[in-house]
Amino acid sequence: MDLRSLQRQLAGYEQHRKDLSSKLLAFERWHFESEFHNPEVSQVIQRALTMLQNHTLTTVIVGEFSRGKTELINALLFPEYHCRLLPSRPSRTTMCATEIGFDQEVPSNTLQLLPIETRRGATSLNAFKRIPKHWVTIHFDATSPASVQDAVGRIADCKYVSESEARALGFNCSMLNRHPQDIHKVEIPAWRFAKINLNHPLFELGLKLIDTPGLNALGNEPELTLSTLPEAQAVVFMLSADAPISATDKATWRDYISSEDNSKILVVLNKIDSLWEDLSSDAAIEASIQTVRTTTALTFGLSLQQVMPVSAKQAILAKASNDKARLKRSAFGEFESVLTEQLVQKHKTLCKHALIEDAIALIHQTRDQLSKRLFEQDSLLASLQQEPEETNQQSLEEIRANIKHLHRKVHQEALLLKSYQRLLNRQFTSLSEVFDHKQQDKVFNCLQNAASDPESFLRTGLHACFAQIHLNLQKLAAEATHANRLLADIYQRPKNPPERALLKSRLLKLGRRQRQFLEIKHRSEHYLEHLLETSSVEESIVRHFLLSVSQEVRHFIIDLNDGLETWYKQALTPLAYPNYYQKQLLQKELLNLSRVAKTENPRQEQARTMRLEISHQEGALHTLNALIRDIDTLELVSKPNDNVLPLTMARSTPEKKAAKG
Repeated sequence: MDLRSLQRQLAGYEQHRKDLSSKLLAFERWHFESEFHNPEVSQVIQRALTMLQNHTLTTVIVGEFSRGKTELINALLFPEYHCRLLPSRPSRTTMCATEIGFDQEVPSNTLQLLPIETRRGATSLNAFKRIPKHWVTIHFDATSPASVQDAVGRIADCKYVSESEARALGFNCSMLNRHPQDIHKVEIPAWRFAKINLNHPLFELGLKLIDTPGLNALGNEPELTLSTLPEAQAVVFMLSADAPISATDKATWRDYISSEDNSKILVVLNKIDSLWEDLSSDAAIEASIQTVRTTTALTFGLSLQQVMPVSAKQAILAKASNDKARLKRSAFGEFESVLTEQLVQKHKTLCKHALIEDAIALIHQTRDQLSKRLFEQDSLLASLQQEPEETNQQSLEEIRANIKHLHRKVHQEALLLKSYQRLLNRQFTSLSEVFDHKQQDKVFNCLQNAASDPESFLRTGLHACFAQIHLNLQKLAAEATHANRLLADIYQRPKNPPERALLKSRLLKLGRRQRQFLEIKHRSEHYLEHLLETSSVEESIVRHFLLSVSQEVRHFIIDLNDGLETWYKQALTPLAYPNYYQKQLLQKELLNLSRVAKTENPRQEQARTMRLEISHQEGALHTLNALIRDIDTLELVSKPNDNVLPLTMARSTPEKKAAKG
């Protein structure tokens, strides 16, 4: 299986994503054009649509110098470009992190290079990605291997600078090559980051590959460790099958990979062709490879299936000559299959997200409320038509009284819900104060102290920052307990026992946020220890490290506060939305009754009006049923689970209830 197979599978999921998005948009249009538009409903749909649009599948290739990371990417992409896309010769290799993907806002088939000098300032790598003027752009012809290689080969550009300049840019001079004629100058990469924008169907579907170079690039660019790796859907850790696991391999694993989600890690044992010997039998060679594989799995605590022995070089040669036997022996097909399955599984989880399930459940809920009222109107119309002519006025009064009675009940419920919302608002105020601007200042002051004097306060400043966040999270957990007790009182009212089932999904849960904080803390402390173990810590690396930590903490707090606000806005939606929709339907019927009462023949006019309204609502119900059928027939729609926040009330229509009875 190659990337074309991945392309076919992702294309299927991409079509599903588009289909689901179109159904949600259709409901949003239906709801907006209806007489009962509710802004909260639009917000739920928009959040789901935004989630569906964010579908990038990022694979990061990590490993020490000369492990074959670039060659692995070349082997993956060789069938499409018929050449080694990235420079991988001993004298020409990738010297900076390289991102391969597709961005509609950037010209297709271009290479963008960020000069290494941008490390001098305090601007982050992510910030530079939004500033086009700092990048050098090179266009190439994707149909010409020579054009591709000439352009992309620029990634390997290097330059010689003085030792002081190299240190200012964050390099450890002891790890750099010297100028052959001037030992006081060292060789550094010319570029800090490279982006290749390829107009290729696979990348247009959201795939993104990131190649990290040797020379401890993860250490020189903290953002790769603190941000890029955690956000990736797959991390490929490269080792060499022809050499024992080195101390630097173990350090790379310990400092950068071990804290990541185990399910997204693949270890590739490259260069198994070095174990192919003419004097050994195939069985002996296979046994040797499996021994290395087992040892590697045990060393890193992984399953055997997560360790893939391959030969990227032999895979390229086999693909170039269409040698199926050599390709099979390279075991590259097995690696592609496992990587494909891993990315496809990550893509599947997109359609199981709680925001999407929320939107789908809301469509069901709207249908159920409309169906319920339509059933009641059918009964009223039948009753009106069966009454004798002489009881005309009495029947209309009974209908009006019935609707007014229902409206009063709904209105009283709305008033009660408003009082609950006010109570919840006071609790939300307490929640939002835990990480307000004053509390954020305390956190970032700790990092500023660390930056002001790294030699004295780097460790203590970082520790104080995380201690403050931990303290605030404890306060937030206490406030969340109060909020959940209040919510339980609201949902567990004796009058509405069915609503108790919704309580679990509406509780404020902080477990994921707490785990996210611990991951940031763990990665940052690991990185700090790595820095302090280095004999000479360059000022620029410390500066960028603290900047990256600051960004991660800021994003964490912003996301946390946004999550609290979303919870507050949606906490009572399963109760408030049905009430709102039912109230609007009843108000419309009362207006119709008032108009009918002024006509010469109220009974006939009322019957005509009710038939028209029933016909209108039947059309609306037909549209919603069609939408729900289309959504339910999409292959990837998942059933709600305990992690989903459903908005559903009882989905049984009155007809179904009668049938069950």
